[in-house]
Amino acid sequence: MFDLRIHPETLSDIDIDTMLQFGIHRALLVGPHSADDVSADGLIEGFHSLLKQQLRLKKLGMRTWVALGVHPASLPKRGLPRVLDEIPKLCRPDTVRAIGSIGLFTSRGPQLEAFDAHLSLAETLRLPVLISLPVRRKDVAHRLTLERLKKLEMAPASICIDGNSTRTVRSVLSFGHHAGLTVHPEYLDVSAAVTLVKSIGASRVMLGSAAGHGATDILSLALTTHRLEKEGLSASLIRKVSKENAANWLAVAL
Repeated sequence: MFDLRIHPETLSDIDIDTMLQFGIHRALLVGPHSADDVSADGLIEGFHSLLKQQLRLKKLGMRTWVALGVHPASLPKRGLPRVLDEIPKLCRPDTVRAIGSIGLFTSRGPQLEAFDAHLSLAETLRLPVLISLPVRRKDVAHRLTLERLKKLEMAPASICIDGNSTRTVRSVLSFGHHAGLTVHPEYLDVSAAVTLVKSIGASRVMLGSAAGHGATDILSLALTTHRLEKEGLSASLIRKVSKENAANWLAVAL
């Protein structure tokens, strides 16, 4: 399986080993949405810390790639351009494969400027973008995000919007974007994720656990895949939503 989003800083070696034992062998690593130090220096240090986490997980046997970006909850009061200037210096095909996780929860001010700056950087670096919808006011963020992406004429296939609800996922797909289903206590439980996959199919749909973000279930992907099998969905569909779609979106080999 390929986990679309994990936050490795709070996951122990035992957590990672357990995930591996249950078939989660690949993942996209994302920094914490709310950083302890939101200064420019602190955020840059966070990028380097995430790359160190990638080395730790590699030693434990998990293949991972990294998404770098500044989430709205961690935007610095000053110095964002310097933070974003650090990302190209860290980009290598075996490490940084996406910009993110970013978001848009308001239509004005520094948050809008940061959102646009991340998208411009992604186009320059030819990297896909991971956008996360919030737990609260999800419908508002969903609408603002789709409107902004359309206005900026971003290539739809380069965008994955995760953290979807049953109300948002269909419009995300209708715009041509990838849709992430986050199987996590604050987002979707296993039953809801299984019901959605049965309803919308596998095209451009990916599963993530957001493991390490709050109170998580590190085996939520394994449980979801098991339930999909019990529900009689085809092995081909399950492979797509649990592994192949994520690898294709990030342009990495399985």
